[in-house]
Amino acid sequence: MEIKTIRCPSCGGNLNVENINQSLFYCQYCGSAVHLETNRNKGYDMEHGRLDARAEMADTVLQEIEKIKPQLLKNGTAKRNMNYYPSEISDLKAERSLTLSMGIVDDVVKGFFKGLGILFGGAIIVLVFFSRVKGPLLTLIELVVLLAPIYVPVIGIVKLVRKRRSYSSQIAHYEKQLKECRKEYEETNAFLAKNAKIDIPPRFRQEAALNYIIKGLKAREFVSLDQALFRCEEALGIDEVSDLYP
Repeated sequence: MEIKTIRCPSCGGNLNVENINQSLFYCQYCGSAVHLETNRNKGYDMEHGRLDARAEMADTVLQEIEKIKPQLLKNGTAKRNMNYYPSEISDLKAERSLTLSMGIVDDVVKGFFKGLGILFGGAIIVLVFFSRVKGPLLTLIELVVLLAPIYVPVIGIVKLVRKRRSYSSQIAHYEKQLKECRKEYEETNAFLAKNAKIDIPPRFRQEAALNYIIKGLKAREFVSLDQALFRCEEALGIDEVSDLYP
């Protein structure tokens, strides 16, 4: 058994310590409490300090993410829309061009021949069934029949123009949205570059990913940004984080 002798800091009396791993003693002379630093409580203090440092690091990252979260979300949404709108605009322009070329054939050319069919068919009907009809009614029927090769294609042209305007309106809307997204993306990028102390990659700049990271930091599952991003990336791979774009 190892006996260690130490002096009481209050009265100077010699204290014989048998258990060197014990950290608290009482002086048998004056009754004062004597704290002895041991390997055991050194290790406890080191581990406690390490845990405190991990908690402080996690809190620092958490506070920074929560501070810039609105700008991160705006930036991520703008980036996704910047990738989405150009393809939609291209598709709409292709559809508009196809509608125009096909519409000329279907609504104008075929409409003219439909009008001719109405003209000849209507002429026979007028001669057979309305030969005895006189006055304004007969005149109206004759005009409807005679002008069919004109007004049928014109109706097709009107339909075609309306379709084209509809496509043009959608294209103009998306182009405006794209311009606004680019502006918001640049503004949020400038804000993050100036104010953010951490860098969240664009892939994680969306609600589901940020909430996953924040939840892990609060629960002390993650203690650093790199660990949080790595774990979030793993969760993405096994679909633990939903509603994320690649």
